[in-house]
Amino acid sequence: MIVNLNIQGKTVIVIGGGSEAQKRINSLIKEKCNITVISDKVNSQISKFVKSKKFN
Repeated sequence: MIVNLNIQGKTVIVIGGGSEAQKRINSLIKEKCNITVISDKVNSQISKFVKSKKFN
């Protein structure tokens, strides 16, 4: 199912820090929204995104 949401400028919360969360984050970065990740641990790619200040 394809869903087209207007989330530009809105805050989106991603729960988890594994490979599935990374797939969602990769899509969300293109939408120019504010991304907040809630997780005890994150994988290396998500960690790189945080360090480059792409999201919270």
